[in-house]
Amino acid sequence: MRQIVSQLANTMPRKKTGSFWIDTIHELVESGGSAPRPSAAQIELRLKKIGEQEGLKDWPGKRTIGRILQEHDRLTEREKEFYREFRWPQAMQAELVPWEATRVALDFLAYYCHKRKVRPTVRRVLWHWRLSLVNPEWEIGHRDVYVTLVSAALDSGRPITVSDSDDNLAYASLGELSPEELDLFLMDEPWKHEIREAWHYAWRTDDDELLRMEDKL
Repeated sequence: MRQIVSQLANTMPRKKTGSFWIDTIHELVESGGSAPRPSAAQIELRLKKIGEQEGLKDWPGKRTIGRILQEHDRLTEREKEFYREFRWPQAMQAELVPWEATRVALDFLAYYCHKRKVRPTVRRVLWHWRLSLVNPEWEIGHRDVYVTLVSAALDSGRPITVSDSDDNLAYASLGELSPEELDLFLMDEPWKHEIREAWHYAWRTDDDELLRMEDKL
């Protein structure tokens, strides 16, 4: 997980703040409940700590944080709810997460609380349910990596570059992942087999030699 988050944040253009940091700022604001909202300087210190824990180096400064806080103020109350802590059954009663996502949500809640010692956001729980429909057999930790990748691609609105740094991630050799091609990425279940992954990569890059591997699938 640390490697993928690091890749997503560090490979984005320096002039733009990565969606990981933007989401984290929104979450820090909403996680405080009725407590006074933290200042840009306080948030910067929190981001620095998160960056050090996750192996990231490009957390935004106070000026950028201030701009994102202004954007946060323009969110509707409904939009802000997705950045708050997930709680069952309240999130279902508020129609933020479908009732049929309960089992996936509770399993992820247990996983996240054990790993992070805090509750996940409604938004992340919702994405786990969505991707559990893509592949119900994913182990939670593995699915969490895909949640980070897919949500980051959609939020950024532009291609995400993922380097080949983890042998367990079937998409590692796919290079650039475009938000317009997420369905093409997922449709062939590239995580199932190395040959299938190689064919998927070849299909996207028009590599005729690798495309002949399709006969082996």
